[in-house]
Amino acid sequence: RAKKRAEELHISYLLGNDPDGSFTKSLKAIGLPLTAFFNAEGKLSTIHQGPISEKTLQKSIMELLDV
Repeated sequence: RAKKRAEELHISYLLGNDPDGSFTKSLKAIGLPLTAFFNAEGKLSTIHQGPISEKTLQKSIMELLDV
C-alpha cells in the first residue's frame, strides 16, 4: 500500500522498507509518519514522530551537518 501511495503522490525520495516491523520496533516507534536521522557513521541521531515541518526538517539536517 505504501509503495502505491508514494507513486500516486510522485514521491521520489527513498522510503524505508520494514516488512517484519523489526526496525520500527527498535526505534520504539508508536506510529507513522516517522523520520529518523542518522549521522555519517550510521548511528541514530534523532527520531521525529509524526508529521515534520520543513523548518524542523531543515534544522535537524543542519544540526547533523554541524552547520
